[in-house]
Formats: sequence, C-alpha cells, structure tokens
Amino acid sequence: MKNFLKETKELIFSQGSIAVISILQVSFTAKILGPSNYGIIALYLAITATIFRLLSSRNSDLVLLFAEKDKRIQINNFFKLETILGLTSFVLVIVAIGILDDFLSLNFNQYSVVIFTFVFSRIFTNYAEVFKGYFTHIGNLKLYSYFESGTVVIRFLLVITFLIFNPTVEMYFLAISTYSIFSGVVSIFLVKKFDHFQLDSKIQFNEFFKLIKNSFLKLRIDQAIGVIPSNLDILIIGYYLNSFDVGIYQFAKKLLEPVNYIYAAFSPWMLNKLKQDITFKFNFLTTKVLIPISALLTLTYFFGGEILISTLGSNEFLNAYQPMLIMLLGYLFFFLTFWTRHFLLIKDSILSHTKARLMNTLTFLITSVFLISQFSLAGAAIAVSLGIFVQKTMELRAVNKLRKSS
Repeated sequence: MKNFLKETKELIFSQGSIAVISILQVSFTAKILGPSNYGIIALYLAITATIFRLLSSRNSDLVLLFAEKDKRIQINNFFKLETILGLTSFVLVIVAIGILDDFLSLNFNQYSVVIFTFVFSRIFTNYAEVFKGYFTHIGNLKLYSYFESGTVVIRFLLVITFLIFNPTVEMYFLAISTYSIFSGVVSIFLVKKFDHFQLDSKIQFNEFFKLIKNSFLKLRIDQAIGVIPSNLDILIIGYYLNSFDVGIYQFAKKLLEPVNYIYAAFSPWMLNKLKQDITFKFNFLTTKVLIPISALLTLTYFFGGEILISTLGSNEFLNAYQPMLIMLLGYLFFFLTFWTRHFLLIKDSILSHTKARLMNTLTFLITSVFLISQFSLAGAAIAVSLGIFVQKTMELRAVNKLRKSS
C-alpha cells in the first residue's frame, strides 16, 4: 500500500484537484445559467465530443504502443495526425449541428459565431492525446499530473471570469475555446521540450500511417462503438424532452464525474505497470483501494445527494437525484473493473474490449428509447447502467480466458 501511494500520489492529488475544480465549475455554471441554458450547452458539447472522440479519443494509446516499436516514428508524426483528424472533425461537427438544429432546438443562428470558434478550438485539445501518450511512455507521471490539474485550473478560472463578466451561453463557449487553445499549445511545447529526437520525421507521413494503420483502425472502431452511449443519452433526451430536462440530466452526470477522475488517476499507473509486467495481480488494487473508495462514494451520494444537488445547483435541479443514483451503480461497477481494458490493450486483445463496448452500445440503444419514453430521466440512467454492466462482464470473461491460456 505504501508503494502504491508513493507511485500514485501525484496522480491522485492531480485528479482529486481536477474533480473538485470541475464540480465547482459545474456548480457555478448551472447556478448562473439555469437548467435550460445549461441544457443547451450540454447538447452542443455532446455533439462536438461525440464526433471528435470518434476520430481522436484514446489516440494516446497509439503513442504509447509505437513509441518504442519503430524508432523511425517521431512524435511529430502524431501531431500531424491529430491536426488532420481535428480538421476533419471540425467539418463533421458543423454539418451535424446544421442537420440537428431543428430537431434539438439548438438555435444555431443565435450562437453561430461562438460555436464555430468553439468547435475549431477543439482541434487543439487533440494535441493533449500526444502529450498523454508520450509522458505515460517515458514514465513522467509527475509532469503528466501537473499538466492535467494545471489546465483544469485555467479552464475553471476562464469560465468563472467570462461568466461573471457576462453570464451567457456565448461567454461560456468563448471561455472553453480559450482553454482549448491554451492546453493544446502547452501540450506541443512540453512534448517538444522533452522529446530528444529531431523535429523532422525520419519517414514520410504516408509511411508512418501505414505502420500504425491497423492499430489505429482497431482503436477507432473501439472508440466509435463506445462513444455512442456516453453522449447519445443527452441527444435522445433533447429530442424526446427539452433543454430543461437535458440540463437536469447533465447536472446529474457531472456530479458523478469524481468517479471518472479517480479512475483517470489510476489509469496511467496501471498502463505503466502492465507494460512492465503483464502478470500484475489486481487483487490488492481491488480489495484495498477500489472497494473502499466505492463504498465511501455510495454512502456520500445516497445520504448526501440531495444536499449536494441543492448546494451545488439549486432546488430546480433536485430531480437529478434519482437518475444520479441509478447511474452511480453503473459507474461504480466500471470503476471496480476499469483495469480490464488496460489488460486487453497490453495483451493486444483490444478487439475483445471492442466487442464488449458494442454490446454496451446495443444494450443502450435497444433499451434507451423505450425507457426514456416511459420513465423520462430515470429511464436514460437505467439504460446507461445496463450497458456498462454488460460491457464490463464481457471484459472480465475475456481477461480470465486470456490468463488461463497463458
């Protein structure tokens, strides 16, 4: 336990700080803008995140896998890749917003200038994937932690400053745009500073892409399957209900973000451990760390959830309590078994994870429309948790099968 804390203290501090700051940002934004405007923001964020994640999420794994596999591959190749993917995502997001404008009542004409700015700035956050992969590879988790927490502090300060100056949806997106550009520029600077290779690639970009193509496509399929339930719930609620309900539901999801941040704190450490020793045992981590944290989170949300909602939001958001508790069940099951994906990745069995995510998506799609129409926000939460249970159960079976065969 002592070694675990020593190795992860910076990550835990970093993600803990991020969780607190993010909750404070959610609280301030929700209070000052109200459920309807907060729902409009959630819809735009969901559309943008879905498309950008389809092309770029988890590309840090590519950097981690290929950093040592072929010495001809330079970090500069990955920055070029993220630029191309970012520009493609930008075009697709704008097209998607144009198509969904009437269905979701996005009022795009009112927000068009800031939305164009926001979506374009999102390209810069792609560069953070290169940063994460590179610094996980070299084992510099301390700087990784400082970057993560530092950029979140900047985002928090920008959102607070912009909304105090003028509490509108437009100012929120301008704040996030400024943050995205800042974090992207810092990512490039830090990687270039610590990368000891030449800036010019030793191979052409087309040759580089041929080398990584198979792994890239596997990763993209995996992310494409998994990204649907994580954002589609917002869009379905926006279609069947309204922006006010979207705001309530998004607030419930955001209150559960600490679970994701704790998982994120342990992920680089877990990847680094598995890379060094694939026979690493998970019993200690589960019994001594994950289960106690899960129990504490359960008690906190169950007994203090309504107080948390009214304090961080307002009485308008109290309907978030029930969907929050339902989603908590799925989030905690994911948290207790988060390491399965990392094991499958390192064992080059990411397709097992992809199949599990596909079943998550299918479970969500089959159940969500019916459940949302029947049970409103609670129905969306049930569909999300059911999908997570199916996915992680399949991943556990795949891990056990691999361990028995090795």
